[in-house]
Amino acid sequence: MVVGLVVATLAAALVAALLSAATATTLVWSTSTEVFRGHPVEPDQLVAVEVNEGTADSLLSASVESRDRLVGRVWAADLPSGQLLSDALITERLLVADGQALVGLRLGPGAFPAAGLRPGDVVQVIATSVQQGEPPRVLVEAAVIESVAELGDQGVASDRLVTLSVPADAAAAVANAASAGRASLAVVAP
Repeated sequence: MVVGLVVATLAAALVAALLSAATATTLVWSTSTEVFRGHPVEPDQLVAVEVNEGTADSLLSASVESRDRLVGRVWAADLPSGQLLSDALITERLLVADGQALVGLRLGPGAFPAAGLRPGDVVQVIATSVQQGEPPRVLVEAAVIESVAELGDQGVASDRLVTLSVPADAAAAVANAASAGRASLAVVAP
């Protein structure tokens, strides 16, 4: 009877230890809202969530120090609300492919589709003419939008700051048309 009691006690202790290990949790970072590639990481976009310790190895541990390290970097991809975060989803800056350049354009209403622009959209960059009767010119057949920021609170009537990935040899012409207020974007099929 004593042996049975000892075995039962050891079995109960073993089960308790296994359950405790299986239910051990830790805090990791998750997105609190939908976020977009190329946009800066804001503190209110991060929320700490509890996950099983066994699944947290590749995830970003939630702490004040890690939040301070993440804020100000940029999102490496469009992510839904509730996405658990790893180092691969946040970067110091957008990477530029060989032969490409990132160009910023400030566009007013009418220079982009009213339906909006999103990172990943493929667009034509069109230089509108200065002289009447001169046709517009396509500067880039297929540029990729890296980021879009709305400059104002008037919805579709607000200016946009758009970062495009364009062929490096077209970057100067795109920047010139943009600075002169003569650049427009047309969304095209990828």
